[in-house]
Amino acid sequence: VFLSSASDPYQAVEAKYRLTRSCLEVLLEHDFPVNILTRSHLVLRDLDILKKFGWIRVGMSITSVPNRMFEPRVPPLERRLETLRRLSEEGITTWVSLAPIIPNLFMVDLEGLLKKLKEAGVSAIHAGVLRFEGYEDSRKMFEEKSGASYYGAILGSDSLIHKVNDLIARYGFDTSPKIFEWKDKNTVLEKYITP
Repeated sequence: VFLSSASDPYQAVEAKYRLTRSCLEVLLEHDFPVNILTRSHLVLRDLDILKKFGWIRVGMSITSVPNRMFEPRVPPLERRLETLRRLSEEGITTWVSLAPIIPNLFMVDLEGLLKKLKEAGVSAIHAGVLRFEGYEDSRKMFEEKSGASYYGAILGSDSLIHKVNDLIARYGFDTSPKIFEWKDKNTVLEKYITP
């Protein structure tokens, strides 16, 4: 179960309502594998539950532009690095979604970031470029906030993503999807799906 590719499961309101924590309790009770993607240190609140899972992955999302430019409410990078470090120290497999990468707005010292991620115990990094196909309102908002043309910003994105992935691999991070492979999937499938 992936929590969550479309919206952060640890938004600020989660501190009050604890919906993600409740979901994790149910998933743990039924022995489901869980992959979490967040930007928030609030995930540490649920460390007691996360450590009980037989298969768990926790990822942090990091973009190629300064946080405050497009995501003014996300925790700062240093807070996310500390969260990754703590999770890794507790035996949780961690990963990073380095996305979106915006070629003409690549404002991150990538090598410096990779060193910090290595020190934090991160196992894998998956990089992706900005895509707005089918999201015209989002494209317009991006252009207003950045002052850049989206179509100009993505020029050269294919070659950039190859360079980024090469550098990530040189630092010893896994860039393949195998970190997400769950070896015992038939156990849960047999339990909950009847032919």
